[in-house]
Amino acid sequence: MSNSEERGTGRSTRQILDAPQGAVYVVPGHHSVWYFRDLARHLKRLDLVIVTPNASLTFRSNPRDYVIDHSVELTPFQRALVDFHNRK
Repeated sequence: MSNSEERGTGRSTRQILDAPQGAVYVVPGHHSVWYFRDLARHLKRLDLVIVTPNASLTFRSNPRDYVIDHSVELTPFQRALVDFHNRK
């Protein structure tokens, strides 16, 4: 199996596929936004909004669900905002 065939089979892929329709998907940093946007596009998840943790704070009044990529380390404040927002 080539490297290109192995791509798209990890934890981030599963999280993107399992994310609610129209969710805000939080990625580790600005350097990775394009990678995750390309991955979401490849997985036909054009409904997701891909943002960094700092940018996600601007969505706090947005009624979308947040999905945090497994590689993201949130500050306690950021985690509290996400948990507050995602409570059902």
